Amino acid sequence: MLDLPGITWRVLRCFEPNHTGPGDEIVTRCATAATDIIGRAPAINMRVGGSDARWFRMAGIPTVVYGPTPHNMGAPDEYAEIAELATVSRVHALTAFDMLTRESRK
Repeated sequence: MLDLPGITWRVLRCFEPNHTGPGDEIVTRCATAATDIIGRAPAINMRVGGSDARWFRMAGIPTVVYGPTPHNMGAPDEYAEIAELATVSRVHALTAFDMLTRESRK
């Protein structure tokens, strides 16, 4: 705990760190779907844990976050481009299809 003169504080909410590994099936299938849709491999990286994905991971469900470019994220006039939303929808659909049909293709 950091002790600062004249300042008192307390933790209201805290989450243990969690992640889905870059080699996990849902990550690799999403990356493959994105490559098929956008024509190039997406960046696979770790991001700030501000999404709801942490709830799924805390329940033991591997999770990936794939979305549009967050222009001005967290600031006034935050926006995403409509064309990117359509692309993201296709990547999500193909990833879900691949995950749901994987047993039948083995």
